[in-house]
Amino acid sequence: MSKFWLLLLFMMVGCNVANEPAALSSGSGVGGGSGATISFTSSFLNRAETGPLVTLPFTFSRPTAELTEVTFSFSGTAIGGASCSGVEDYITPNMPRTIDPNESSGILDIVLCSDSIFEGNENLNVVIQGTSDSYGLGAMSSVFITLIDNSGPPVASFSTAATAAIVEGASGVSSVLVDVTLTHASISTITIDLSSTGTATSLDDIISGIATGQVDYYLSTDQLVFPPGVTTASVLVTVVGDNFIEENETISLSLGNVLNASLGSQNNHDLIVQQDEASSALQASLTLIPAAVDEDDGSMSIVVTLSGDLDVPAQLFYVLDYSAIIPFRPATHGEDFFLAGFNGALGSLTISPNFPYPLTVNIPVTLLDDAIYEGTEQFVVTLLGGPLIDIVPSFESALVTINPSDTRPLVSFLTSGQFVPEANTAGNVVVRLLDPTDPAMIREMPSGEDVTVTLTTIDVTSVSTDYYLGDTTVTIPAGATRVSVPITAVQDGVVEANEFLDIVLTAPVGYTVSPIDTHRVELSDI
Repeated sequence: MSKFWLLLLFMMVGCNVANEPAALSSGSGVGGGSGATISFTSSFLNRAETGPLVTLPFTFSRPTAELTEVTFSFSGTAIGGASCSGVEDYITPNMPRTIDPNESSGILDIVLCSDSIFEGNENLNVVIQGTSDSYGLGAMSSVFITLIDNSGPPVASFSTAATAAIVEGASGVSSVLVDVTLTHASISTITIDLSSTGTATSLDDIISGIATGQVDYYLSTDQLVFPPGVTTASVLVTVVGDNFIEENETISLSLGNVLNASLGSQNNHDLIVQQDEASSALQASLTLIPAAVDEDDGSMSIVVTLSGDLDVPAQLFYVLDYSAIIPFRPATHGEDFFLAGFNGALGSLTISPNFPYPLTVNIPVTLLDDAIYEGTEQFVVTLLGGPLIDIVPSFESALVTINPSDTRPLVSFLTSGQFVPEANTAGNVVVRLLDPTDPAMIREMPSGEDVTVTLTTIDVTSVSTDYYLGDTTVTIPAGATRVSVPITAVQDGVVEANEFLDIVLTAPVGYTVSPIDTHRVELSDI
C-alpha cells in the first residue's frame, strides 16, 4: 500500500477518535486499562455536623491515562443545597470532578452547614456513579456518612423566676404574660404541660371540685406548644378582680410532662396577687330553705336575702357545690335542672341599685322533666359573693330537693318459661323493666337508677345438680331495660324423664313484680 493511502487511513482513524464524545461509564473498558477500578478508601464515616468539611479520598487501581471526569451522587436524610443559607446540612459539590492524567487518587470535599437547631443525627450516602475513562467500580463504591447533631435536645425554662405583684382590682380582670423559652430551636414540635398551685384559687380548681369559693385567676392554656423553629411560648395569667377583704395571694406555675425537649433548673414561676379591697356594701345569705319540688313543676327560685346599701350595679357569683354531702342522688345541671346565669362552672346575678333596697333577689331554676324514673335528687348552690358583696358566714349554701314525677317501672320475666335440652347448652332467663302505663304490658321503660333483683330457684321435679344458674342476684343498670342470666342443663348420662324447676323473681323495695313473677324451666333429657 502506498504512503498516500496509509496516511489517509491514519487521518480517518484519528478524526473518528477525536470526534467521539467522552462518556461516563462504570464498565471495565480500556480507557483506564482492562480491569482498572475506582474506589473510596472507607465505607463508613462519623462526622460532627460542625465540620466544617468532610474529606472523602478515592483511589484508582491504575493511574489515569488522560484527563478523567468522576461523577458522584448524594442521598440520605441530610439536606444538600447550593449554600448554607437555610435548612441545608451540606453544600452539594459541583459535578463532575476532574482528575489530571497520571494520578492514582483524588479527593472529594463536602462542606458541612453547622446550625443551632436540634435535628438528631442525619446521614449522607455518597456513591461513585462512574468515570469518563471507563474505570470499573471497586469494592467500596459508596461511603455512608453519619452527621452527628451537635445541639442536643432543647432545654425549656421560664424566662424569669417571678413576676412583679399584680394588683387585683375591685372588678374586671388584670392579665400578665409569662414566657417559657428554649435554649435552641428544634425541627420537632415540643409540648410542655403547665400546672398551677398557690393560695389563690383557679377556675380549674372550682370546676374540678378541688376547691370552692371565689375564682381568683385562670390560665389561657394548660399546655405550651413550640412549633418547629420556635423558641418562645407564653401563658396568659388573668387575675379576676373582687372586693373581698383578704390577704395577698400567690400563684405558682410549674412545667412538667415535656415532649421532645427537657426541663431546665428554672421550671417554676411565682406571681403575687396584691389585694386592694375596701369594705363591702352588701351582705348576702341563703337563710330561706327552698321547699322540695317535683320534677314536673317546671320552675322554682332560690331566694337570696340581702342587707346593706348599694349605689352602683354589682355582681353576685355562685357555684354548684359538688363536694357537698347529700342524702340522695346528685341532680345533674343540664339534665335535671338549669340555673339561670350559670355557664357550667360559675353563675352570676346582677344586683342593681334600688332605693329602698330590695330585701331579696331570686336565682331562677328551670326543672327538666323526663320519662325516666330517677328517684329523689338533690343539688347544692353556694354563694361566692362578688365585688361589693360579702357572704354571711354559715348561710352561704342552699340544698334543693327534686322529687320524681315518674312512676317506677314494673319488674317482670320476659317469658313464663322455656325448654332447655340436657346438652350443656345454655338458655337465658331474661328480666326486664316495663312501663306501668302500658295496658299491653309490652313496652319497656328504663330506670334512672340501678335495679337489683333476686332469682330464687324452686325444684319441682329437678334437683340442684341437674342445672346451673349463672347468678341469683343480678342488676339492670341505670338507663337499661333488661338483663339476661344464663341457665344450663347438666348432662348426666342418665336416661330419665324431663325435669322441672321454677325461678321466682323478687324486686327491690319500692318496685313491683308484674305481670310475670315465675319462670318455669323444663330440662329435657337427650
